Amino acid sequence: MRGRRAAGWAAGLAIVLSAATLRAETVAQRYPALASKLQCTCGCATPMPQECETMKCSTRKAIDADIVWVETGPMRNDRMAVKLQYFEQKYGSRILMAPPTSGFGMVVWIMPWVAAGLGLWLVFFSIRYWRKRALPAPAATSTGEASAAAAPPAGDEAALEQVRAEMDRELRGF
Repeated sequence: MRGRRAAGWAAGLAIVLSAATLRAETVAQRYPALASKLQCTCGCATPMPQECETMKCSTRKAIDADIVWVETGPMRNDRMAVKLQYFEQKYGSRILMAPPTSGFGMVVWIMPWVAAGLGLWLVFFSIRYWRKRALPAPAATSTGEASAAAAPPAGDEAALEQVRAEMDRELRGF
């Protein structure tokens, strides 16, 4: 009976330890999650998981070392926002792939949409204004050609025939 109890405790302890090691993520597993939110600050602005375009990029090596230090050091259990704040304080906001969603960063997120909305509003009301404006009347000439070419009022058959005859004369001239 004593042997069974010891074997049960040993099996239980093995299950607990194996479950703890299965849940613990390695640095290689946590690195891409943090690195995908950061970019190289050497001027190429390449996301950290990709290769830098600059031949001898010294900042990339420093950022990689910091990512490993954050994921293995005292900050490894902190939330992602705390880790990103550390990098923003150390390298500036240009290291972040996306601007922060607070403070001035919120303006960066909102302004394109506000500008697009104002532009559409301006176009809509400009078109509406132009459509409502009355077209100016054609300038009358001294010879009376404008009055003859003007459309006759509805029901005036004599004037309609006169306009048709004038159009036929002008078309035959070509």
